[in-house]
Amino acid sequence: MKQLGDRQAHIWLLFLDDSDEQRLLISSCHTLLDTEERRRWERFRFPGDRQQYLAGHALLRVALSHYGAVDPRDWRFRSGAYGKPEIAGPTPVPPLRFSLSHTRGLAACLVASLLDVGLDVEEMRAGTDLWETAGEFLTSQELADCHELPPELQRGRLYECWTLKEAYVKGCGRGLSLPLSAIAFRLEPGGSARVSFGPGIGDVSDRWQFFLSEPSPAHKLAAAIRRGDGRDAQVVQRSLSAGELVAAARQ
Repeated sequence: MKQLGDRQAHIWLLFLDDSDEQRLLISSCHTLLDTEERRRWERFRFPGDRQQYLAGHALLRVALSHYGAVDPRDWRFRSGAYGKPEIAGPTPVPPLRFSLSHTRGLAACLVASLLDVGLDVEEMRAGTDLWETAGEFLTSQELADCHELPPELQRGRLYECWTLKEAYVKGCGRGLSLPLSAIAFRLEPGGSARVSFGPGIGDVSDRWQFFLSEPSPAHKLAAAIRRGDGRDAQVVQRSLSAGELVAAARQ
């Protein structure tokens, strides 16, 4: 069991592939899920979607048990305001907060202690033209900033803006009830990002820390962390293999 400091945020990554071996390994983790999670998992029609869901939820349970003396099967969750998931048990409830995201090829979760957090990962899919819908979630300044970049970097910037906004709305707990076009990001050299808010958001930009990474050439990741004491949290990113996930689940 590892202690999680009050200014630490840990990101756990699990890379997924289409191999039969990995799918078999991950499918053995279905015993970690509770009844409702298993029902949802079984309803997915396509093997890739089933694998993403199962891998993500198993990864979350194993990651949480890394910080608390709780069997991964014993975690219980509930939906808070606007549907944000949170820990409901076992009691006494550990002071952990989390955010989970998965996409084709990657499952990830973010865990912190007493800090509101949001995480989003996206696969940069070939043939997907984000420019067709960019005006629905980007501000005019964000669009201008994208167009100022060399053409080979513009697609990546669109995904960075998208994942940052998704991470923020998950972190603040209000989800897509917020208009994404009223949340504006300015990306600075070195990968840092600052946010500004338009009417209707009711938040203060200095309350938030943002983290961007590219876990693989095909993926973008963004994390949003509410500053508990005005200082940045230390963000640590680690990878877990399917074999390690299964081994941790069997401990």
